[in-house]
Amino acid sequence: MPDDVKIKNKLQRQLTLLAFMIHTDLHSPYDVKSHFRYPNSRAWERDFKDLREAGVIRIKYRKKDDSIETFLGDETENDNYQVEVILEEGLPEPAKKDKHLSELHHLAKLLAGLPQTDFEELYRYERDDTSDGQECEEEIQTIERPVLADAIAAYQSIYPEADEADRERDFDRLNQLGFYIKYSENYKGYIVDIRFCSEERHFYDSPRGMYLEKLHL
Repeated sequence: MPDDVKIKNKLQRQLTLLAFMIHTDLHSPYDVKSHFRYPNSRAWERDFKDLREAGVIRIKYRKKDDSIETFLGDETENDNYQVEVILEEGLPEPAKKDKHLSELHHLAKLLAGLPQTDFEELYRYERDDTSDGQECEEEIQTIERPVLADAIAAYQSIYPEADEADRERDFDRLNQLGFYIKYSENYKGYIVDIRFCSEERHFYDSPRGMYLEKLHL
């Protein structure tokens, strides 16, 4: 579970930053700075630099226009660029010799390619369907058991040369970094959450947080 100690890990923070940009429309650096509470601009610029050099993101400049609403003191009034998430087929040459950038590139492809589980669907299926605390048979709506997307097949399509040991190692690594890829006997497949929340307060309000809290996990 995310906490102040774990989020200080550079690789975790940069992958969380990437996941945030993949799963939201707020890609401007100032939005990121605000969300992740970076102490200064140089801090997030270093993370953006690593993501760029690892072939994961590209800065796209745009013309300022009247559609951008700002208010006095709003830093976004000086923001004229946004981030495009990309995934280069191969790691850029200068980054191949850098262990951190190489791992960042490798795991970033998984974050972008693994299927995200719909935790709200799981929650609806597993919760007690009652009315005012009393069961009401005629009001119960039958919900079909969710079918999980095949995370193993997705992994193999991303890294076709990898073997089972490689896959288990990568899944374990993402779990260590605060993401969630766990096999479910109930659904006979992997439950996957690659929308890692940057702060504990956000985690508890997330679909995964509410789902795991219900299951007391």
